[in-house]
Amino acid sequence: MPVFLVNGTGVVAQAEIEKFMPGHIAFLEENFHKGHFLMLAKKVPWKGGVFLATTPSREALQEIIDTDPFVIHKIAHFDIQEIAPTHINPELPTFAKR
Repeated sequence: MPVFLVNGTGVVAQAEIEKFMPGHIAFLEENFHKGHFLMLAKKVPWKGGVFLATTPSREALQEIIDTDPFVIHKIAHFDIQEIAPTHINPELPTFAKR
């Protein structure tokens, strides 16, 4: 199954984004638990986030992303790039929890 790197960036003021943050977090957690999203990360300093996703196709991923409140309300942009991982450090799960 393809793997995608998704880079999300807010396109409105932080105060507007905060209004929809609970719904966005619920969207992320739901898709993480369904196995669509493999890793979630905040940008530092916060200006959005990135995640790794796996779905049968880019189109299937776009259909999922289109249900995010950030997309529905046009307050964030998501750039999707298919990637082909060649090396994965076995320490990644441990490192990500630090």
